[in-house]
Amino acid sequence: ARRLARQGSVGQDPFEIEKAWSAVAFQAQGLADELSAKEAYELLRSLSAGGVLTKYEGACSALLGTLRKRGEGQLKPRKVINIWAALDRADAQASEVDAFFLRELPRALPGSASSSASSGVPGAHEASDGGGGDDDEKGEGIGEQPAAAGRSGPRGTGKDWRRTLALLEASGCPQLELREVWVGIEVATLADSAAVKSLSINGLVAALRSAALASGRAGTPPSPELVQRLCRRATAQARW
Repeated sequence: ARRLARQGSVGQDPFEIEKAWSAVAFQAQGLADELSAKEAYELLRSLSAGGVLTKYEGACSALLGTLRKRGEGQLKPRKVINIWAALDRADAQASEVDAFFLRELPRALPGSASSSASSGVPGAHEASDGGGGDDDEKGEGIGEQPAAAGRSGPRGTGKDWRRTLALLEASGCPQLELREVWVGIEVATLADSAAVKSLSINGLVAALRSAALASGRAGTPPSPELVQRLCRRATAQARW
């Protein structure tokens, strides 16, 4: 699966590529119950990078079911967000999705790393996990670069906005915690005049969607100034 994702489809025989992905998906679905959480994540990552995540819904559903069954905290918060972003961008539908992300995404709350470390839950030291670059440049979102060590709190980056969107859209966090998340990223973004301008397209979309969810999920309306900045940025990106 990793080999197929790396080589892509350019210059390849489409029939052979489809045949190879079909074989991978068939085996992944059949062996899903025997896989670890890490192995299931890697397969979802490869299917996402190959652009075939929704083509093999049975395999996707089985792999998500494996993640759900393996218990809480088997994946680092960064990887949970990456999976959610990949499924969201691909409009993937699976019965296991809601329950898994309701349970796992709250661990991605800002400032939750210290509690993870004290409890021994994986995810406390995600900065040491490496990473493959910004997920805007990685197909459907897998492989995001972790935050730099020593930095805490949101800075209004695309990564911050994607985390905020995942928490607002799919987590089981109570409204009070979501309000703190929203206020934190809103203040950080408004404090940096270049924050919105530096967002990639995917980061901008995440910010716009988060702003639309703020009132309902976080219980606080977005700042008119932030909305204006986001809309101006979106208009500047769509000059037709």
